[in-house]
Amino acid sequence: KTWSERAKRALKKFNSFELKVEDTDCKTFIEGLQSSTLKKFLRRSYASTIKFFEHAPTMFWVIKKDGEVLGGLAVINYSENISAHFVAFITKKGKKLQVGTGLIDHWYNHSLKNKIKYLNFGYIREEGEPNSWQGYTDFKRNFVEREFVFRNSYFRFF
Repeated sequence: KTWSERAKRALKKFNSFELKVEDTDCKTFIEGLQSSTLKKFLRRSYASTIKFFEHAPTMFWVIKKDGEVLGGLAVINYSENISAHFVAFITKKGKKLQVGTGLIDHWYNHSLKNKIKYLNFGYIREEGEPNSWQGYTDFKRNFVEREFVFRNSYFRFF
């Protein structure tokens, strides 16, 4: 109900193609990632990060057509109430078929089915950061019910 009209139209278009989201393993996900539209540096970085977290409570989903991976989404479930966006990708062909929206819809449905209350879409582009990040930020905002901003925050990772 809270999705933007643009996201609702994209989901309707995705559903018209009768594509299905499939559970997959880490290896298949990374293979699909290699044919994505992401820059080579990001593909390598994401692949190594995924391998590092391979045994965490991670869900790997892909959408295929005729055996070809068109897009994928990996999420990490931190607790029984929180699921966080980990890595996502699409291919050129997948972009035309709105597979990103289909993957987000699958994540929502999976979370509802498993009584997960909070979905964390992760990082949103802020002013002064590369303009190339804006498109993905705009995509994420199509689905976000609430956005929390912590200005001038400091995080420590151990």
